[in-house]
Amino acid sequence: MMKEREALMCKVASDAALGQLPALEPKLPPLEASQTEATVSDPGSSDIEGRSQDVVLVVGSAHLPGIVSMWSNGLWKDLIGNDGQNLLGSPLLTSPPLSSVPEKQVPDDPQVGLKRGLLHCLMRLSVTGEVLDDLETTLGPLPPSQQLSYDAISEIYTSDRAMLACLPRDLLDKVWQGSQPGSSVHEMDPWMALQPFRDNRPINGGTGCTEEMVTLVRSLNFELD
Repeated sequence: MMKEREALMCKVASDAALGQLPALEPKLPPLEASQTEATVSDPGSSDIEGRSQDVVLVVGSAHLPGIVSMWSNGLWKDLIGNDGQNLLGSPLLTSPPLSSVPEKQVPDDPQVGLKRGLLHCLMRLSVTGEVLDDLETTLGPLPPSQQLSYDAISEIYTSDRAMLACLPRDLLDKVWQGSQPGSSVHEMDPWMALQPFRDNRPINGGTGCTEEMVTLVRSLNFELD
């Protein structure tokens, strides 16, 4: 995914350098074919009458090494396809075909509700609703027998304390606040207060979902009021 994103960033930078972005009105005359490669490969070059073709691309630091490499070797054009000319026709903007396996052939995993719930809770932290909709479409409908565990996972892992329980202790001590005087957790060590949530996580040997955890999450509403 990183390479594909960085290839798209290179394409945007290239189009901006050539004044070809649809949302922009080019302030410079279109370049001749002989000028295109020199201008794109050398951001410091100038065209007619010395007007600069420099482009500033603001990206996350994690993308910089990949973008520099792709820009230097031209790999981004191969990923875009069609020598980097037609972004709308690029395979990077097409969706993979959906699975055509009939529902009756899908294995009956007794933990599919738990797994789907955990996947949904993880992805919702970093992707848009449209991506989550695509995920549900691709995976297909959840078996009715698994809906209860799916809903319970969503209720547990979208709670503030379940997310706080994922923090290392030094960071938790910096962000823990808000417990009300008189509540059962007011005088408790924050690390110990969240221990049940850590124990519940499958990565720590827990089942991921129990009636006790659902009850604990719901009882927190009374303490916070």
